[in-house]
Amino acid sequence: MPPRRKRHHTVTRALLEGFAYGGQVLVRSRDGKEFNLATGSATVANDFYSFLNEGEHDDAVEDWLSKDVEHAFASLLPNLRAGVQPPKQEHRVIARFLATALLRTKTARSYMRQIDDHVAGSVLLQMVAPRLGLDLRSMSHTKIAELEQFCDEVWAELPSKPDIVLTDLRVMVHQSHRIEGVLNSYVWSVLQGPGPFFLIGDTPAVVVDGHQTGWRGLLPEGATIFLPISPSKVLIGEPHSFGRPFAGDELVATVNALTVRDAFRDVLRHPETVWPAELHLGPAPPSLPIPTRTYSRSPLSGQPTFPYTYPGVNDAKVAALLEKLRMNHIVE
Repeated sequence: MPPRRKRHHTVTRALLEGFAYGGQVLVRSRDGKEFNLATGSATVANDFYSFLNEGEHDDAVEDWLSKDVEHAFASLLPNLRAGVQPPKQEHRVIARFLATALLRTKTARSYMRQIDDHVAGSVLLQMVAPRLGLDLRSMSHTKIAELEQFCDEVWAELPSKPDIVLTDLRVMVHQSHRIEGVLNSYVWSVLQGPGPFFLIGDTPAVVVDGHQTGWRGLLPEGATIFLPISPSKVLIGEPHSFGRPFAGDELVATVNALTVRDAFRDVLRHPETVWPAELHLGPAPPSLPIPTRTYSRSPLSGQPTFPYTYPGVNDAKVAALLEKLRMNHIVE
């Protein structure tokens, strides 16, 4: 049996090597430190994609990422970095890589936990209200807010579920498969920046959708996605071939600002790339806005929320991986 790979890259090493000099990248962290680091140690987290299976760490997700996601994309990188436009037959490889790049990061996992924290109390309130004879639709906003706060506190005091990592990995795999289906119809191109100015974060793929406020998911409808692949090149995916053109300086400013915004902890760059003076990497990782919660009667003609059946998966390897992650396809 081959040795288990405990050290997992949340950004693939092949991608980081495009920003390296002498095998090292320059890292700036949210704690204010800046230092050189070998690509073999950058964005590494122990057992980030492993889970316990019969008491042993299982690397099935890491194996899937390495063999079915990263390998094919890594073979494209030399040509992409040389400015060769991605051929049509490789768009599925790119779509799969970008989809997982959105989901496999510490920022995405943090978002999953934040969503749980934001909605858990509300879900708990809706479960217990009918049993207590409470009609939330007839109650004042102040009273509902008090009950929500109480339920939020109850949820926060509950012990963490032992299978939370399994849940994180199931969401990562299932949602990356869904987003891959969206990205399969995207138009892909490589653009040259005006110089070696691009940064790359520990959340390497970033998106822009034209909205200044709110959060609409990791890939909002109609969003453009960017992946810096070298200090001077960026891979761009657009939902149609009539996207707006990006001027060089604007492109660099936009991508770098999104990179700094979405990084969980570290932003990396080529050792000879100068940090943009206008960018500030603050101490706090990204956080989701607090949602507004309202209660109303469901439409009589609408389908009930539960039981909910997850959409099917048309990839045999992904389906097998989800089974290994003990996915429940119907939520009661």
